Amino acid sequence: MINWDRVKENSLLLITWDDIVSDRAWIEDKKAQTYQPAVCKDVGWFLNSDKLNIRIFNSVNDNEEKGITVIPKGVIRKVQRIKYKRTSC
Repeated sequence: MINWDRVKENSLLLITWDDIVSDRAWIEDKKAQTYQPAVCKDVGWFLNSDKLNIRIFNSVNDNEEKGITVIPKGVIRKVQRIKYKRTSC
């Protein structure tokens, strides 16, 4: 498990996590019992974490306002740090 206290702010991360799946269709038990959570991936810069959640952002404007994604720690499967070299625009 990742130690979120050691992740530096603005680190670029690829987070793999489980999301809820539901089906509004009428289905038999046999099929329903095979359903699995959807595996999702998000890329973003680490903002912060608390006891239950982590926060990343994937866009920022000139006013430093950010597009935020909050992911509950309990659904995270894997976290990978992405190395990149920042260049000026």
